[in-house]
Amino acid sequence: MTWHEERLAAFDIETTGVDYETARIVTACVAKVGGGEPTESSSWLVYPGVEIPEEAAAVHGLAPQRRVMSM
Repeated sequence: MTWHEERLAAFDIETTGVDYETARIVTACVAKVGGGEPTESSSWLVYPGVEIPEEAAAVHGLAPQRRVMSM
């Protein structure tokens, strides 16, 4: 069996921007594929602690929900 027929893992993230020194992760996903087995995946949605810029939200479609506090 050659490498491309074996079980492989893929990793993907979406961030708040493209600057690797300041961007924060918003989502992450790990998927295991191939090797004659069913695809398995796990994903996480993370609140980055900062507002997500409109430019980033336009790419991945994610923006934090506004939290409304009632007194």
